[in-house]
Amino acid sequence: MEVNRRLARASVEAVDLRDGLLDLELRFSTGHILQIIPDSSGYEAWNLLNETSQFIAVGGGELTIFHQKTA
Repeated sequence: MEVNRRLARASVEAVDLRDGLLDLELRFSTGHILQIIPDSSGYEAWNLLNETSQFIAVGGGELTIFHQKTA
């Protein structure tokens, strides 16, 4: 796929989230931008994980955050 070829060695430099809409924008080191735009108000639109938290875009423009418990 063309997307895989262009982003194969790229790193994510920035992540932007539009409040109330939950549009997600990923900016890569190559200059490419990937926009994830929720098109449903009834289901999870996207799910993002990092080392300590899980972010879930749920119906109605709400963002749910789960923090991992530390030992």
